[in-house]
Amino acid sequence: MITLVASTLYVIIWKVFYTIAMPDWFDTYTKHAMDELRASGATPTKMADQLAHMKEYKELLKNPLYEFGMTFLKIFPVGIVVTLISSVINAVRRHSTPS
Repeated sequence: MITLVASTLYVIIWKVFYTIAMPDWFDTYTKHAMDELRASGATPTKMADQLAHMKEYKELLKNPLYEFGMTFLKIFPVGIVVTLISSVINAVRRHSTPS
């Protein structure tokens, strides 16, 4: 439950933060990705394909449910791993402590 709440709060805070502080974050990211691709010596065809992919993704992110889901999926698995590790540590401590 903690992981679910923490992940949801992460998504809300991220949305508020990047809407206020970085309204053009995706355009900046796209420019950076294209600059990196150009610097790596990519062909114009490869660059055009990547740019088309980035534009498609930007359109998908205009849907708030898709954006929420993608952002949630970035952090939720990490929370599950931390929860499982914490559970194992607590179980080991409980069994090693004399009653």
